[in-house]
Amino acid sequence: MRCVHRAPVRGVRAHAVRPAGDAARGGRHPRGARDGVGTVIGRRFAFTVPFVAGKQRHRLDRRHARMYTPDETIRNEAAIRDAALDAMREAYPELEGLLFPFRVPVAVRIDVYEPLPKSRPKRTVSEPNTFKPDADNIAKLVMDGMNGVVWGDDSQVAEVHVVKWPRRRGIEPHMDIQVYRGWADPAEEKK
Repeated sequence: MRCVHRAPVRGVRAHAVRPAGDAARGGRHPRGARDGVGTVIGRRFAFTVPFVAGKQRHRLDRRHARMYTPDETIRNEAAIRDAALDAMREAYPELEGLLFPFRVPVAVRIDVYEPLPKSRPKRTVSEPNTFKPDADNIAKLVMDGMNGVVWGDDSQVAEVHVVKWPRRRGIEPHMDIQVYRGWADPAEEKK
């Protein structure tokens, strides 16, 4: 029987060695501990949010000398969290807890679509989307919105792809978000 060595995870019973057979494919460990890594291979889901926004900077409340997150950012993170939960429950109704447990690499793809402003001349059909919000702020907002709901911590996100498609006439602003298992070690796949 092959064994997989894993580092202890906070909140989970520590086992130095776990079998790679049925337990790695989602079966039960002889002692009752669940091996979450093998159960997520091939899991993915997608959803759309009807806005385009990036994470805003923290603000300073000078009266009370404290930093706070702007309300708009909190509302947008909550909307992303709710949309992700709905899509995850629809794709995996039997799932309880996180889709990607701790230490499982995750990949996220975000496609951003924005309309061309009406102030542009009629002859302009589309233009490159080199305007605000920045791609990295979009990624931060999406990842913080799904933190603790889809995955345990956003440090698990190994790949992030943000594509800001050209701005075109006649479309509504929205973001299409896909979440799937991240990279896999080629040495592990050959075994």
